[in-house]
Amino acid sequence: MSRWEFAVEQTGAGCRVTEKWKDRRNYFLRRSSAGDGFDRAQFTKTSVRATLEALKEELESSGSWLS
Repeated sequence: MSRWEFAVEQTGAGCRVTEKWKDRRNYFLRRSSAGDGFDRAQFTKTSVRATLEALKEELESSGSWLS
């Protein structure tokens, strides 16, 4: 139903991780759930932020981003 992607770029200070999300539901599925009261855009924004923060914390605490 959705596609998640991570892009990792090397920077002078380490790396930059960009997470992308695409809603792959077809028109009819999107329309049928449009009135359900669930704010998918906000949920996705919050989820992306939480994922990136957890990834940053894990990599920085383990030092595994250093190579």
